[in-house]
Amino acid sequence: MSKTVAATHPGGHLADSFSETEGEAFLIARQGTWVVLSLAFAGLIFFVATPYMGMATLAFCLMNLGLMNRKVPRVHATYMVTAIAIDLGIVLVLEVQRHAIKTAMALTLSPLQQGHIGASSVATLLYFPILYLGWRGIRHGLSKSGRLLHMRLGIAAYVFRSIGFILMFALLGRHVP
Repeated sequence: MSKTVAATHPGGHLADSFSETEGEAFLIARQGTWVVLSLAFAGLIFFVATPYMGMATLAFCLMNLGLMNRKVPRVHATYMVTAIAIDLGIVLVLEVQRHAIKTAMALTLSPLQQGHIGASSVATLLYFPILYLGWRGIRHGLSKSGRLLHMRLGIAAYVFRSIGFILMFALLGRHVP
């Protein structure tokens, strides 16, 4: 038996009702559009800026898709875990290839570049309790206070990640050996 839902059709009007399957198909199509646009944007940054910035853009776009799906736990988790994994992977690669921590500690970067490192570092540190709470929530459920903590930490991480993403472009002029 199909459940009736109200949702906005692509034409922009509110449907009186249509089946849950039709509603899911509409939402999947809308998601697909955002995924394609995200991949195109990340690809553009990949070629115009640097491959690392392209991957960071992809991660940021996936994070935005995760936020759009915060009411659908499995979809939200898939986007967010993928985004966080890409972010952490970039950090590890930059550390191994370019000794990023040593460079940051040398204080030879501009204030905007240091701002990028600071904001991104805070976001990265916040990822770990967010991942733990999210995993626990999906597996066992969370109390109201646990969900609230997950949400508040997630908002803080997203704000710092957004600041880090914007300031990332200050690194474009930096010569890297």
